[in-house]
Amino acid sequence: MTEQDEIKALRKQVSELQDYIENDLSRNNSMKLKQINYHFHKAQFDHKWLDDFISIHTWNLALLSLRWGDLKYNYDHVEIEFVDRYLCFSSTLRNKGEGVRFAPSKEILKNPSRWETIVTWVKPEIEKKLFQAAQGEVGKKYDKWGILTGFFLLAPYLQNDIERYCSDIIGWLAWIGKILKKRYWIVSPRRLAGLMAKALKTKPIPYTLI
Repeated sequence: MTEQDEIKALRKQVSELQDYIENDLSRNNSMKLKQINYHFHKAQFDHKWLDDFISIHTWNLALLSLRWGDLKYNYDHVEIEFVDRYLCFSSTLRNKGEGVRFAPSKEILKNPSRWETIVTWVKPEIEKKLFQAAQGEVGKKYDKWGILTGFFLLAPYLQNDIERYCSDIIGWLAWIGKILKKRYWIVSPRRLAGLMAKALKTKPIPYTLI
């Protein structure tokens, strides 16, 4: 083998090694876990009738149902954040909202001290599945009837998926993401925080610490 042939063979080996490294890095990047945050809004009792109702009445429900663990959570709203996409998702009447929507994370979390968060990490395919499921719900109206009948009458059969409220749709996503073992038809932000904390053996932490 001539010197030129040896140089060509060496270059080929280097090129093949570079291709292998690039493909390996690509495989590793595709397997990186994706961060998904569940943000729970602390009740402010700021004379917003729906938020105040959710906080007060669900506290009473937790007390009457002997779910003592839920009493320590005092939330009136919940959002899921797709961190890598800089987007939050929920159903709300806040800020002139009419139901299910995406919104920029920086807009939703502009008052970080008002939020507590459960941080999760999922495989890319699960993150994509959750995001696509959320996309399919955008535009649905806020389910006032579901809240009133569910929280007052405890009648899940009166709820449906035509309209959604915040903890209903976020709890549904937590079920799709296999955090919750079943779907809960009647679930408040307070109750959802308790269920998720138990399932993940964790608890919400102040968003300011993240």
